[in-house]
Amino acid sequence: MTGLQRVHLLSRMYLILLRRELARRGVTCDLEDSGGQMRLRVYCPGAAPAAHEPLDVVSLAFAGGEWWCCWPEAMVICPVVPLTRAAEAIISELGLGPDDPGTGASVVGLAASSKLRQARLSIARPPAPACGPARQAP
Repeated sequence: MTGLQRVHLLSRMYLILLRRELARRGVTCDLEDSGGQMRLRVYCPGAAPAAHEPLDVVSLAFAGGEWWCCWPEAMVICPVVPLTRAAEAIISELGLGPDDPGTGASVVGLAASSKLRQARLSIARPPAPACGPARQAP
């Protein structure tokens, strides 16, 4: 087995276990093979995967000798292990927990959670240049 095959197998295994851990907490998700990279699509509570777009997508990255859960923007969520903490972190990030505003009980809560996450993402992105490249003096 090559190193790439091993990485693919391990990421698939971790995502299957993570999907099971999220399902135990009432969160619907499914696996997706996106061009050779496995991802976990997470849905709003009560949503049927075939009928709805995912709320978000979780992928895995191996860095610094550890596996990490990440959003598609390569923004780290948490370590994969232990799986219980990873599931809790994903639920918390998406605002789906019992103490979070986006528990699925209200659309307003989900919208607020989404806006908070977008704000965190915008802070993490490098600022866009105000104008074109700087000119050099002649």
